[in-house]
Amino acid sequence: MFRLALPLLTLCAALSSALISQPLYAGYDQDHPLFAAYPNATLVHSQMSDYEKFTLPVSLVDSTKEPAAFTALDLVGDVYRHQYQIPNVSSLKVFENYLAAAKQLGFKPLFSCALDACGADNLAAAIATRLAINGDVSNYYRNPYYWIGEKESPKGKITAAWFIGAFEDEVAVQQVIVEAEPLETGLVKVDAAYANQAAMPTQLQPLSAEDKAEDNAMLSRYPGATTRNHKNVDTETVKIPFAINATEKTPLQLTGD
Repeated sequence: MFRLALPLLTLCAALSSALISQPLYAGYDQDHPLFAAYPNATLVHSQMSDYEKFTLPVSLVDSTKEPAAFTALDLVGDVYRHQYQIPNVSSLKVFENYLAAAKQLGFKPLFSCALDACGADNLAAAIATRLAINGDVSNYYRNPYYWIGEKESPKGKITAAWFIGAFEDEVAVQQVIVEAEPLETGLVKVDAAYANQAAMPTQLQPLSAEDKAEDNAMLSRYPGATTRNHKNVDTETVKIPFAINATEKTPLQLTGD
């Protein structure tokens, strides 16, 4: 059971915080190959994470528990997330079309809810927020439908979830698809021979005549250093302050080149 802190006014933010950060594929702006976008849909946000953890609800949000909770399905794999907006259509029609597509592909349902059965507005919005890419569904949680199912495939289990909500004459679809896969290692190449090499001395480059003229003849510059500015004064008096922890607090006053 996945548990969340109250109050319910902050529940949506708490649900979305379970996924803190992900490696993103920049410029991923296409539909998932399994499910085309609904006709006339606008792809508002999209994101793909290669081998990531993701948690999806497989129950209603239970506000009677302290803290509030939902039953969590923890997944690991390639995570595809999409947010669509569709004008002039009902959430019911969009939901029935996605449900028909999932059945056509042989997905087995794990959990679903519709309309008031999804809970009060803030609880339905909390489910939607868990799926939303930017953690905010705005007002698109009215007339809600939520469905999650899974399908076995040759490369592993595929889990798909949709939250479909309406606001005025527009519908928003929050879609998450997770393709399970084994962890691929060996992507970071190593040079074992390097660790067995002896320490190499610092390569000293000979100073030019100009560099030597800028440095003090007794103490040359650190290897690789360049001079930002310098000044050589013939016979001058300078005062050098004492150190903070010095016993003798009298500054040094020196005269010379």
